[in-house]
Amino acid sequence: MRDRRVWALGFVVLLVVPAFLGLARWQLDRLDERRAANSELYAQEARAPVPVQDVMRAGTDPAALGDGVQWREVTATGQYDADGQQLVRRRPLNGSNGLWVMTPLVLADGSVLAVNRGWVGAGADATTSPPVPPPPAGPVTVTGRVRLTQDAPPRPADLPPGQVTDLDVRAVPAAGPVFPAYVELISSDPPETGTPALAPLPAPELDDGPHLSYAIQWVAFAGIAIGGFVVILRGEARRLAEEETDGTDRPDGEGS
Repeated sequence: MRDRRVWALGFVVLLVVPAFLGLARWQLDRLDERRAANSELYAQEARAPVPVQDVMRAGTDPAALGDGVQWREVTATGQYDADGQQLVRRRPLNGSNGLWVMTPLVLADGSVLAVNRGWVGAGADATTSPPVPPPPAGPVTVTGRVRLTQDAPPRPADLPPGQVTDLDVRAVPAAGPVFPAYVELISSDPPETGTPALAPLPAPELDDGPHLSYAIQWVAFAGIAIGGFVVILRGEARRLAEEETDGTDRPDGEGS
């Protein structure tokens, strides 16, 4: 420990090891959050779909809607308002860029439910909207997963007509009260038709994700840092011992 370089390296190890262990703890916390969310998803999937009015009320503030309704499967019957349709930009699916197709569904009482009907590939460029099949005409019954509204920033002036940056139910064109969350379509009666066909949005993944493996990696990095420092210390001690031995064994007068 007489070498300043060893002291400097020891100081670095004292900094990085707690940081690595903290990152490992953070990944384990994220794993716990993921498992809790998956448990909620399992519970929601096991419940039979209910009318959307049993889960949320039109015209209420989205901020007052609890997370417990997320992914709940609901049903609603009404008619699509094709004129109020919006395309939500930059929504990749399976590695391809595309857009969500949101079409308002007007229920019998005049309330409006934003329905994410599915995904369509992007147009030729950022200023072009792709062709989208029209929604089913006449009365339609939809079944879908409740998703919390997104918060859209002020609309950029250069967006093509009919496109938005986020699916914000507060920006849905509607004459009546709008439900505080939107629905991700699972099925409809009559079914979706037309060309190009809309790709249904996949159900959420229910695995643990990479968090455990990342936590193990960070712990391994901490162990490598400690082990490497110990190896350097032993090497430095061996070098100093050899130098002292060489000085002791040197014949009298040598080097003078």
